[in-house]
Amino acid sequence: MKCRRWFRAVQAVLAGAGFAGFVGFAAAPRSVFALPRFVTAGTSCGDCHAPVPRLNAAGDRFQRRGFHAPGEPADARRAFPLSMHVSAGYAFTSGDSARDAGANQDSRFEAGDLELASAGTLGERTSIDLAGVFAPDTGTFRLRRASVRFDGGSGPRAFHVRVGRFPTEFPFLAADRRTTLRRYLTPVTIDGDGVELGGEQGAWSGAAALLDSQRNAGLDKPGTRTFNRFEDTCWSLMHGDAERGMGIRVWFDRQDSNLPVHTWLQHVQAAVSAALTAGRVTIVPAYVQDRFDDRPAVKIHDKFHSGLVEAIGRFGADDRWTLTARLEHVYHTRTPLTPREDTRDQVVDLTRRLNPNTQVAVEWFHGPQRLGDPRDTGIAARVVVDY
Repeated sequence: MKCRRWFRAVQAVLAGAGFAGFVGFAAAPRSVFALPRFVTAGTSCGDCHAPVPRLNAAGDRFQRRGFHAPGEPADARRAFPLSMHVSAGYAFTSGDSARDAGANQDSRFEAGDLELASAGTLGERTSIDLAGVFAPDTGTFRLRRASVRFDGGSGPRAFHVRVGRFPTEFPFLAADRRTTLRRYLTPVTIDGDGVELGGEQGAWSGAAALLDSQRNAGLDKPGTRTFNRFEDTCWSLMHGDAERGMGIRVWFDRQDSNLPVHTWLQHVQAAVSAALTAGRVTIVPAYVQDRFDDRPAVKIHDKFHSGLVEAIGRFGADDRWTLTARLEHVYHTRTPLTPREDTRDQVVDLTRRLNPNTQVAVEWFHGPQRLGDPRDTGIAARVVVDY
C-alpha cells in the first residue's frame, strides 16, 4: 500500500515537472547570452557558471572584480538591465512528523518568491548591486542587497571598498547560487549593513567588513542604552578560485552582551570550506562553529557545530544536466540547561536546463530532523525561470 502511494506521488511530480518544462521550453526566450543582469559582459551563461547558478573560475573572478570583464565595451559600462528569478512547483511529503500532525501525507503546489535584481558599472572603477524579493505568501517586498563598490588598482593586485547592504558569503558556497531547491541548514550567507575593504593578490583574496549590529529596542536586553552601532566585524580569506581552493570566514557579532568582560564579543562564527573539482564533478566540504558566550545563561557557552558535504556533477551535451547530492549535520552541544541535539538533512537534486533561461528540477529529500524525532521524506519538482 505504501509503495502504491509513493508510485502515485512520483507520477504526479513527474507529470507536473513535464508540463512545467514544456511550458517553460515553449515560452522562454532562446537567447544564448547571459542573463540581462550581466549581459554587458557579452558572454554566455557557461562562461561564468558551471553549472548555473554556481560560479566557475571565470565567474568568480568577474564577481570579485566588481562585474568588470576583460575587453568589456565602454558603452556597456553604464547599462543597468533588470533580471527576474521566479519558480513554481509541486511537493509531496510523507513521514512520521506528518502522521503526528494528523496526516501521513502532505502534497501541495508551491509558488516561490519573485526576485528582482540589477547590477552593473557606473564607470571604470565603480559598480552597483541591487536585489529585492517579493514574497507572495505575505505580499511584502524586502530589499536584500543595495551596495556601491569602488575599485582601486587592477589585475592580480587590486583592492575595493564596498558600502551598503551586501551578503557575506562562504568561500565556494552561497545561498543565492545553490543548485538545489532545498535551502542550506548551514549559515553559508549572512547579510550585513556596513562597509567592506577587500582585495586580491595573485591567487589570494580577502575582505574585512565593519557592520551594523542591527540591535533594536524591541529585542534589547535590560540596561541597553545604544542601538544600531557599527560594532560587528567579518573577516574572510581565500586561496584559489571557485573550482579549486580553500577559504575561511570569521564573524564577530556582539548581540547585546550583558557580561562586562564580553562587551567586545557575544557571538563568534568560524567557518572553513574548500572546493575540489575533477573533470565535471565538484565536491565542497565545509565546517562551521557558532559560539554564543552567554547563551542560554551566564557562564554557559552555547555551541553549534555544522558539517556539510556537497557534490555537484554535470553531464550531457553542453552540461545541460546537473546532479547535486548534499548531506548536512548540525550538532548542538549539551549544556547544564539544554540537552544535546543533532539535526541532519539529506537532499539529491536532478536538474535539466531546457534553455539559458529555463530549468526543471526533481528533488528527493530526507529531513531535516533532529535525531530521534519524527522524520519526513519527500519529493519535489519545480520549474525555474530566470531572465
